[in-house]
Amino acid sequence: IGTAATARLSLRYALISISAPRGVGASAGTLGNGAVVWSSAFDPGYITQFDPDWFHPATVHTFTILMSFANGTSAKARLWNVTDGVAVTGSEVTSAGVPEATEYESPALMLASGERNYRAEVGSVGGSEVIGHRARIVSKGT
Repeated sequence: IGTAATARLSLRYALISISAPRGVGASAGTLGNGAVVWSSAFDPGYITQFDPDWFHPATVHTFTILMSFANGTSAKARLWNVTDGVAVTGSEVTSAGVPEATEYESPALMLASGERNYRAEVGSVGGSEVIGHRARIVSKGT
């Protein structure tokens, strides 16, 4: 289990890293029965603690992931709330058919109040092998 690592912190912008220390991991996520099968983006399911109450109430939080894929049509990623056992609503992003390493960002998220553990998850579409290079919870001041 990892701990939160603040990549950059200022009055207007913060990044809470949820990737492995070197920022590279591979997923075994595969397509099954017409549905995406999700798996942790970083071995062994690297987790971080996060609490939106650490920031000003007007702060906007998003999920970003740098991912690539091979042998398929596209890839998906999402932020998983490990504490509550649910996907974070609105965090899912799709690669839009670009296999090269590209960073994707979710719309603004409503994160549960209080400390929670989160992990990045990836899922393949069309049998693709998905690689997560880094993932973050981004906090932007308004």
